This record gives sequence, structure tokens and C-alpha cells, in this order.
Amino acid sequence: MVPAGGAPSGGGHPVITGLSPKEGTPGQTITIRGENLGNDQSDLVALMICSTDCLMSAKWKSSTKIVARVGKAKRGLGDIVLITRSGGRGISSIQFRVFTQTTGPLEESAVWVDETRTVPGREAVRTIQETNENVDALGLTVNLADKMDLGTLSQKFPDGSSNRRMESFDPRYYLLENHSKTKLEDLRKGVRHMKKMAVMEAESSKDVHKANLYSLISCVDALAAFHDRLQLERNTRGWPLTMNLNDKISESRKTADKLFLDVLNRKDRADATRNALSILTRFRFIFFLPSSIDENLAKGEYSTILNDYTRAKSLFKDTDVELFKEVMQVLDEKMIALKSNLKQRLIDVPTTFEDQSKLIKYLRCLDPESDPAWECITAYHIWLEDVLWQLQEKHHTLAVQDQTQREEGIYPVEGLSLHRQQFVGELIAVLTDKLQTFWKLSQIYSSSTDERYVQKQMDIDQMLINTINVSSWLMLNALCPSSLPEKDSIVNEYKSKGQFVTWPEISGRQQINELFASLKLLRMCVNTLLEFPNTALNHKHVQPLIELCSTLRLKCLELVVRSTSDAIVSLGAKENWKMDVVGGVSKTALPHQYENELAESLPYFQQICAHDGFPGEFDLFSNERFKDMLITLFSKVILSIKDCFEGLLKLKHNKRPHKLPLDDTSSTRSSTPSRGGPAGSVLDESDLGSAHNNSISAPSANVTGRRLLISICNLEYMIDHSLPTICKRLNDSGVRFADVILDKCKQKLVSFRSAVIRYYLSMKAAAFSSLIDAVSYEDSCEEDVSYFIKELVMCMVFIQSEITLLAPQLSQQIMMSSVQTAVEELLQTLEGVPIRHEEQATQIVIDITALEEALQAYMSLENRRMLNALRAERMKQMDAGRFQESIRSFRSSLRLAITSLQIQDSYAESSEI
Repeated sequence: MVPAGGAPSGGGHPVITGLSPKEGTPGQTITIRGENLGNDQSDLVALMICSTDCLMSAKWKSSTKIVARVGKAKRGLGDIVLITRSGGRGISSIQFRVFTQTTGPLEESAVWVDETRTVPGREAVRTIQETNENVDALGLTVNLADKMDLGTLSQKFPDGSSNRRMESFDPRYYLLENHSKTKLEDLRKGVRHMKKMAVMEAESSKDVHKANLYSLISCVDALAAFHDRLQLERNTRGWPLTMNLNDKISESRKTADKLFLDVLNRKDRADATRNALSILTRFRFIFFLPSSIDENLAKGEYSTILNDYTRAKSLFKDTDVELFKEVMQVLDEKMIALKSNLKQRLIDVPTTFEDQSKLIKYLRCLDPESDPAWECITAYHIWLEDVLWQLQEKHHTLAVQDQTQREEGIYPVEGLSLHRQQFVGELIAVLTDKLQTFWKLSQIYSSSTDERYVQKQMDIDQMLINTINVSSWLMLNALCPSSLPEKDSIVNEYKSKGQFVTWPEISGRQQINELFASLKLLRMCVNTLLEFPNTALNHKHVQPLIELCSTLRLKCLELVVRSTSDAIVSLGAKENWKMDVVGGVSKTALPHQYENELAESLPYFQQICAHDGFPGEFDLFSNERFKDMLITLFSKVILSIKDCFEGLLKLKHNKRPHKLPLDDTSSTRSSTPSRGGPAGSVLDESDLGSAHNNSISAPSANVTGRRLLISICNLEYMIDHSLPTICKRLNDSGVRFADVILDKCKQKLVSFRSAVIRYYLSMKAAAFSSLIDAVSYEDSCEEDVSYFIKELVMCMVFIQSEITLLAPQLSQQIMMSSVQTAVEELLQTLEGVPIRHEEQATQIVIDITALEEALQAYMSLENRRMLNALRAERMKQMDAGRFQESIRSFRSSLRLAITSLQIQDSYAESSEI
């Protein structure tokens, strides 16, 4: 037995395992055996044998046996279909064969047998087993696995057959059964084979006729003699022979009828009239009851009908009078019609709860063995789910129409329609209203102490959960379809049937608005369902809506974070690079704009993190997996300012980077700039996100040292002031673990600030690297300090002036790093210069001493040691008089520059990079 249809409400599908007999004529009584064949006679809903309704003749014996009579079915094989209320529907794998009984020439028959369509002596095909021809008519090989289903072919060709020996042979039937998948070329070969076989059969027929010529002539002679004898009889005695006798009998009958017919008819009519009047007067109640039932049915007075029928049933239930039996049969038919009418009204929703209760009571009176309450609950459940799907179709159609109109230019403003939000609102309204009625019905049903009713309480709970599941999936498909569960078999079944529609795309801002509005409605819905009066709805029933609420909150957070991050990144377009001093700290308007953007998102964060919308709402931070994800999302939106700075400073070639994975060290001593210039020195791929394949571009014409310093000042202000303020507001808005978010974001921004400082140093180092690369002592020595030393000192003066003007707090650390880089590069160059004469050695000592004297305020002990070591080696060959003269000249000519470099900065004790 193969199940067909939805899952049964209990007991299992009917399973038919045997038929007795397996073939017969229309009217044949058969025995059906199997499992789950119903609980009683009223449990049978339908019994179809060979597409013929046999329910009226079916007699239920037990749950494993049913006896039925075959109806007027057509000849051939057919299925057995049994439908019960308890088990649902099934189709038997065993088939019943129907054949037509042919009356033989020697058999008695009550009707005239039309022998024009039959051949005497020929039995029905059923008397012998149909032979299967081993040789294919086309001469091709028949693959049994490729044969079409006989049931399908029987429906298409009810009077056809694939047996070439039968008169009902149909070539189309034969080709579809045996060659439905045969190639066209093979069919052409088969046609040529059939033509060849026809020629061979014609030649064979001639040989048969030649061999039996005498027998054929004898048959023709016998037929001619028989014809002559019949002709002689007709001419001599007349035809047919009994004509005269038949005429006499007919005449006698007519004469007798004329004598007595009128008298007998008048007497019978008078007696019948007297009897009828007497019976009508005596039994007026029973004879007028059918019309009274019709009148009360039209008025809707079902209780009166039931009382009258019960009275008639008690008086005439066991009567043997045929007239009363006929009246009771009419009454029974009307009660069956009434029962059908009441049942239809019961399942035709919407119907008020009071009317449903009355109809259930009437149906129980009509049939105490039936279960109208369960049928009502099942129908209401199916209707409610249909309403939910119809709501989706309605609003999806409107949304598609609006999208088409916008594409055609009818609506100039995008996003005027809120069909998703309206759909969610209507669906929640239907759910809130109708679930209460459904629950009341289920409580009336399960209030009985009958064990059968108690067992179905689990089915009622499952119906309730299924309805809420469908509503949650529909809302999830409308608001965030990507979150539909992929491993749920029921969801995948709905998807395969195309029941989940594809909603038109909308803008991100409109999606955020609709999500928050729907989240508010959903929280109210769950709260209402949990607070239903006189109901026992609990968290188990509304769990799908609770999970949907959590999913919408996470989706809202994702969209708000994305929108806010994009808005923060776009703040770079508003940067004017004008410095303001607030509380002794320099900054532009960018930090204030950054704080404002995050402040605008705080109400959204508060709605998402709140968990007091209904009793038992889930706290997102209580789950360890959600906790890490939420901390990451909040950190992402705060750290999006890094992307803004990267766009402002044009640090990358590619599209906007997601982040700058930098090392956490705050000292530049461990990564001293090399001589390769800024493009490949401080900010190399290991510093600025090589994991994202974002290479570092050379400084753009718009990226100046001034802008880098202003950005560093903004970063310092954000680290010291903005981040604590933002995290405090997040904590006030219900965001837990704000201290963790603060530490994580602060660490990332400090690393980013260090990277920008290194980038600034590498850009400035490029200026004096070219001077040091050009150092040469091969030409005649100068009378004063070398030109490149003076240029190097002036470069340092320019760097110091720029830092003091824009970021004085960074003066000491940047200057010390710059001096360290210059000294190390110079020492590396001077160590490779060969000393060939006294003037060359003197010039080197002069240059080292002048540089040390000018930059001594920013020179480390290690630099001094290295310079002293190099100078000690050259002092053995130098000219002391020239040395003194050159140093005095250097001090005089660059007095202002040396003085400015020797002024100690107030930030001398700042941390080194």
C-alpha cells in the first residue's frame, strides 16, 4: 500500500495485502484483507474498486477485513483505493481484473442476446490466460524496464489492447507499451521488417490454400446445399414456422383483457383510495414529517428536526410495513443530507465559535460514533494555513505591481510601498485572532474524559506548532529570506513547490525601517499569545516566533552596523583639515562627526539589545556564540573610522579595505625605515593588510605630511576621548561587555596610529635619504662643513617646525626616530668611504662633529657611541686647525637652525615609536 496525501491524524495508512478473488464480473463480491482498514463502519470514507465507488456495498468486518461488491466497472485491471478517517488514504499494490461474462449459445438468459457483436462458441478472453508474444512485431528487442505503466495506457486507451491476436488491438497502445523510448531510426528498421514479414506471410498463405484445396471446395458445397434447403422451407411452409400460433395467442389475450380490465381497475382504485386516506389520517405525523423537515431546515431549526426524527425513529424503527419502511428510508436520506449540510457548514470557515459548538452538538446527536469536533479542528487548521499563504500571495502581487510601476516611472520616489510591513502586520493580526479560536475548539474537544480524545491532544499541539511555524517562515522569507533554514525538510518541500515567493529588492534604509517595525509587531504578538486568557499557550507553542524574533534582532544589528559603517567611511568627504584646539588637544571636525554618526545608531542598538518585549525573551549576550559575534559587530562599526582614514590618506590602491592588521608595538625602533623610500619602508604589506592583497601606494599629491599629522591628532583624540564616550553610551543603551569592546577597539586604533606615524616617518626619510646616497669625498674638499650636512640639518628643522605647529606632543618621538634613521644611514655610507689623504679624513670628522652638534638634542646614546667610534679612527689623520675653523664657520652660518634644534620639547619623555 503506497500512501497518498498528507500524514494521517493517527493509526497509520490502510495497507491492503490480499484480494479474494482477484478477478470477476461487475457485481462480484470480493473480500479485502490487510491492516489498518478502519475502526468501524463509520470510519470508512471512500472505497474505489477499478475507479467505481463501492462504499455503499462495503461491509466492515474488522480492521483487517472488508467485504464489498464490485460496481459497474469497465473491463480490465484496476486499483483498490481505500480512505478512512483514522488512517487517511492509500492505493493497493494488488489490482483487480474485471471481465464481461459472455452468454453461450446453449445457456439460458432472461434478456435477448445480441449475437451481432458476439460469435457463438467463443468464450471471453478471461477463460484463458493471455499469452505474451515472445517475438516483437517490429523485430526489435523489448526492454522490460522501459515499458510504460499499464494503468496509464488503460486510461488513455480504455477499449484498446496490445495483443495482436485480439480484435481490440490498437497499434498506438502497442508502440507506447513496448517502444516508448525506441529511437526513430530503429522504428524505421522495424517498419521495413514488418513489410518483409507481410510478403513472407502472403507466400505462406498461398501454400496453405494449395495444400487444402479439396477441403475448401467441400466447405463451399456444404454451405450451398444448406442455403438451398432453407430456401425450400421458406417457400413451402412460410417463415417463421410459429407465426400462426403466435397470432392466435395474442388475439386470446386481447379479448380477455377487454372483458375484465375496466372493472378491476375501478375496484382497485377505490380500495387504494380508502386505504390511503385511512393510513394518512392515522399516521399523519410520519407522512408529513419529510415536508416538515424541509421547512425547519430552511429556517435553521435543527433541534426541532432532530427531536422529530428521534420520535419517528423510536416509533417505526422495527416496522415490517413496506410503506413505513419507504417513509423511514426517505427520512434517513434527509437525515443524511442534513448531516452532510451540517458537516459542510462546520468545515466552511470562518464560522463563529458559538455556531461551531452548536453544529458539533447536532452532529454528535445524528451520529454518536462520529467525531465532528476533530473534523472541525482539522478543517480550521487547514483553513488557517491557507489564509496565511493567501496573505503572502496578495501582498507579493501588490509589491511586484509597485516595482513594475516604479520601473516604468509612474512612482518617481523609490520605496513608497511598505508591502512587507503590511504583510507582517496582517499576518500577525490573523494569527493573534484565529489562534485563540483554534485553542478554544481544542479545549472543548479535549475536555472529554474519553481516552480517544485525550490521545489526540498531542496532535492538536502539533497543529498549533505547525501553524506558528508556517507563519514564522513566511515572515522570515519576507524580511530576510537568506535566513530560512536549509536543512528543514518541510521548508525544502515548500521551496520545491514554489510556495515561498521571491519578494522584490528594496533599499537598505527601507529594509531597516521595515525590520524594526516588524520586530515591534512580532514582540507584541508573542506577548499577546502568551497572555491569552483561559489558554495554556506556553513557550513551546510560540518557540518558532521567539526564534524568529532573535533572528530579526541579529539581522537588524547586521544592517544597522553596515549602514553606520558606510556612513562613517563617507565622513572623509566632509573633512576640511581645519584644526581646532579643544582642552589643549588639536583636532578637526571629524571626531565630532564620528561620534554623531554612532550616537544616531544608539536607539537602534537599544531596541535590538532590549529583551523585555515579552516574558522570557532571549538575551543575545547570554549565548557564548552570539556574544562573540555581537562584540565583533560592535567593534566593526567603531573601527570603521580606520577605513575612513585609509580613504582620506589614500593608503591603498584597492577598493575600501576592511581593516589594517598591524602589529601592536608602539615603538618605531624595531622597524627602522630602510633606504627604499616611503613606498616600501615603514608601511609594507605586513603592516597594512597583506592578508587582503591590498598593496601600499606611493604618497599621492594630496597626501602631505600635514594631513598625516592632522589624522594622527584626530586618532589620538578619538582614542582618549571619543572611544570612552561611545562605549559608555553603548553600555547605557543595553550593550553588555562595553569594556571588552573598548579595549579591543582601543588596541586596534593605537596600532593604526603607530602605523600612520611610521608612514609619516618613511615619507620624511625619503627627503634626506637621497642626500646621503649622493655623499662623495673623491672631489676636492670644501673649506667648510659639507653641503649635504647643511641640507640634512635643514631637513630636520623643517620636520621639527611642521610637527611643532600641528602635533607638538609628537615632536620628541618623531624627531628622535628621524635623527636615528639619518645617523644610521650616514654611518653606513661613511664606513664604506676609503681614506686616501689628510684632507679627506679632516672633512669626514668635520661633518660628523657638525651633525652631532646640531642634532644632539635628539640623538640617542647608541648614535653618539657609533659617531665617536667612527670619528676616533679619522682624527689621527685630520688637520686640527682646519677643523676648528670649519666648526666655527658652521656655528655662525647655521646659528638659528642649531638653536631651534637644541630647544627641548615639552614632550621629551613621550614614548618612542
